[in-house]
Amino acid sequence: MKNFSQWENDILADQEHAICFSGHRPSKLPDENTSLLISHLDRAIISQVQQGKRIFINGCMAGFDILAGESVLKLRQIHPHILCITVAPFRIGYFKNKNWTADWKKRALEVYHASDIAFSLTEEYRPGIYYARNDFMLAHVSGIVCYYTGRITGTKGKGDKGGGTQYTVNRAFDLDLDIYNLHK
Repeated sequence: MKNFSQWENDILADQEHAICFSGHRPSKLPDENTSLLISHLDRAIISQVQQGKRIFINGCMAGFDILAGESVLKLRQIHPHILCITVAPFRIGYFKNKNWTADWKKRALEVYHASDIAFSLTEEYRPGIYYARNDFMLAHVSGIVCYYTGRITGTKGKGDKGGGTQYTVNRAFDLDLDIYNLHK
């Protein structure tokens, strides 16, 4: 993982003012209502800013994460004090899995390069790295804005972690973080 400057360490230590995002991949997002989802996402971010949040962390994954990063960057024009942090799970070969169409890769790289802080947890893929990225995000926030279509039940006592969004949202529940689910 990257060596952080003092400023970056201070930002990542400010859980009280930080929110992360988690949500489904493009195939599980509402095709016909993506603009409506983005509108809800924008309103959720503005609401968080009005509540004193200023640090927004996305997990650099095609789908909801990238939509969230794009929304934060767009809203940063109106709220210049907010910060966009992008955490990719690994660097080498990251864009080679099935979730990355040319369009999503382009958008992810635009968010990554426009972020105030952007880094990868590790250089190369290893088993469990996506869960480690999700745990890293949750360790640095007081709440989560998500798009999750499942039930929030927590992870305690369950052997199967499930998918990334399922795991992250349920882990946030276990940690007693504020959860703002945009799926209605």
